[in-house]
Amino acid sequence: RLVRGVPPEHIVPIDSLVRSLCASLVQRANQLCTSMEPTGLANSLWAIGVLHSAGISAKPSVIPLVEECTRRIHAFEPHGMTIVSWALGTIKLPHPPPQQLAFLRASKARFLEDPHAFSLQSLSNITWSYAELDFLDVDLFAVMMEEFRTRELDHSGQALSTLVWAVGRAGSVDEDALLELLLRHRSAFSDYPPQSLFMLTWGLGRLYQGRTPPAAVTQIAREVAVAATYAPQRLLTPQIVSILCWGMASMEVCDMKFYNAMQRSAMKNMGAYSGKALSILAWALATCCAARDCETTMRAIARQTASVTASLSAQSLSNLAWAFATLDVRGDEVERCLDTIGEAVGDKLRDAAPQVFSNTAWAFATMGKSVPSLYNRMVQEAAPRISDFSLQNMIMFTWGVSAAEDVPRSALRQWMDRVSQRVLEEQPTLDAKAISMLLWSCANRDFFDSSLTSFLVRAAKQRNETSIFEPQHLTTVCWSLGTLSYVDDGWMNAAANRAIQSLSMFNPQDCAMFAWALARFYRPDRHIIDETIEHALAIQDKFSLGEMASFLWSLCVLNEHQRDDLRPLWLRLQHAYDLPSDSLRQLYQIQLSFRLDNVLGEPFPELDRKLDFLCSRAWLGSRFSRSSMMHQEVSDALHRIGLDHVNEFDAEYSIDIYVEHHGRRLALEVDGPVHFAVNDAHR
Repeated sequence: RLVRGVPPEHIVPIDSLVRSLCASLVQRANQLCTSMEPTGLANSLWAIGVLHSAGISAKPSVIPLVEECTRRIHAFEPHGMTIVSWALGTIKLPHPPPQQLAFLRASKARFLEDPHAFSLQSLSNITWSYAELDFLDVDLFAVMMEEFRTRELDHSGQALSTLVWAVGRAGSVDEDALLELLLRHRSAFSDYPPQSLFMLTWGLGRLYQGRTPPAAVTQIAREVAVAATYAPQRLLTPQIVSILCWGMASMEVCDMKFYNAMQRSAMKNMGAYSGKALSILAWALATCCAARDCETTMRAIARQTASVTASLSAQSLSNLAWAFATLDVRGDEVERCLDTIGEAVGDKLRDAAPQVFSNTAWAFATMGKSVPSLYNRMVQEAAPRISDFSLQNMIMFTWGVSAAEDVPRSALRQWMDRVSQRVLEEQPTLDAKAISMLLWSCANRDFFDSSLTSFLVRAAKQRNETSIFEPQHLTTVCWSLGTLSYVDDGWMNAAANRAIQSLSMFNPQDCAMFAWALARFYRPDRHIIDETIEHALAIQDKFSLGEMASFLWSLCVLNEHQRDDLRPLWLRLQHAYDLPSDSLRQLYQIQLSFRLDNVLGEPFPELDRKLDFLCSRAWLGSRFSRSSMMHQEVSDALHRIGLDHVNEFDAEYSIDIYVEHHGRRLALEVDGPVHFAVNDAHR
């Protein structure tokens, strides 16, 4: 009783004395246990449980006491048996010994003999301890549920919240009976203390984790959220706040008044939050809030966690990274936090769950973080364990490592080969997002597997027939096939028709990618081009300069660049000095097309001298990462006649094919200056 409720840090000054005294007392209790009354046995274990909560542990020493309790289980009053159960749930013996299991079985039998003899408080404590000790007997919980249903519950919510917490831990319950119980007592939620709301939320969140709860359960969760919103701030501990947010996010309850209240509490007490609590809070905010609603809190979380990442689990680290990337919160504090996450998670991959790999790879790629050693280690650790990955985790991880430019090609190739093998063996049913992510991953890293690509194209056709592709996924598939030089007119016809139906939903990036795909290998009907251009012009103010350059380049390749209505796009590019190299090369080719067709002047003025110089330098200094199909055919012909050569030879200029034969050197250009200015079908 002396140390009950005293924080462990206040025990430290007398720690060694208390430990020595307690060890002696427990040893003496074990010697005397056979002559103790049941009340003495229960009180001894109760005291040991309280001391354990204060950081003074005597775990291995309690086994003789537990054995004696089991032997005399029928001599215990319900209250005494409850105390022993509570103590064991609090102590949690390591590697649960058979003596503990024997007591749990004996106490279960004792309880089932006469459950009505147990008070509501005893029922609550037994339920908690059985769940805490993973003694998850479905029949036992069903009897307990019936006892709770037939009794009048207290207004503190302790009994009901403990029951919900326990069945959430058990993972199996008569959900209709539970729902009836919750509905009957929902009017009392506003009187529950935060601790009871916390246990209610955790139990419901755990019970429905990974699946959509019934509408009635969602409504109950909303009412719990309202009660928590107006709970006294001083009672909202870090653990309570983080779990309340986690549970609500798991049940898809996105009440901004609730999240704002939780954020206010967190910001006042951020220094007291553990790294795990911070990662849980960050995950919940990213799941349910927009960046504008939680950016300040996320930056505070980044500052606080940067110094504690080494102590976090791999799962917590990946959740943090995922949260920052999902909300797209950036800044110096986030960069530093991600740096420490990258360093810490790399040492914890060996036993990490597949979700850690997928979340971390996706998050770092999305945030543009370059950590070569981390990516390399993730690929090496993941490859032998690919069968452990769910399909979703495998695809997400594939996208992440493919988006990172600094993954060693050999390691990435090994992973991609295994992905291809698994997909072709399992022949899974893929949704549009999964198809687009896999194809994009292959295209972005120049991984062409004809069997895998053919399977994904067939899957895309089937999906397109039965459901609507979102514009992002539709255009990504088209772009990827164009990049992989994979021609399938059947898919392009279907995709073009689908795109026209949903063109009003296309954003500038969708327009640019779709136009590029049309230009790559496809000669679309007149109405497809006209409607695409009309929609792009309607939203031209939303285009970035890079997207505009790509869109106009595609129209040049399609020989549509002489249209007067494109003049506004060209004029917007007249002073685009800050374009990246890829866009400058496209701008060079656009002007080249205008020049070849003698349309420079009015209405399409030449680029000014500075921009023209930048574009020329980008063009002449570039080396294409992939040879065109025509180029490859020429190269194949040279191989057949026995001429050794080098493709994409880097000399003073970029040479398509360099041949050296009997001391003579030849620079071979494929299709001259219009090679990349006109598409294959048009040429």
